[in-house]
Amino acid sequence: DRSVSRGLGDVYKRQVESITQLSAVSEEVTASTQEASDMSEHDLEELKSVTISILDVQKTVDQLKQYHTEDSESAEQTD
Repeated sequence: DRSVSRGLGDVYKRQVESITQLSAVSEEVTASTQEASDMSEHDLEELKSVTISILDVQKTVDQLKQYHTEDSESAEQTD
């Protein structure tokens, strides 16, 4: 009888150890997932910033083209 009881005690002990290990792994996965999520949010913010900068540059280029066109037309009229 004692050996059976003792065997069950070992099983329970291993289960507790397994649950503890699974809990630790679960915490690591959760932390990694949160870190990846934070990185994604940071990357999105950086992408938005870069996009705004690109749009600003495009606007400046368009304005310079407009200015150049008007300047060219003005020079042709004076000739």
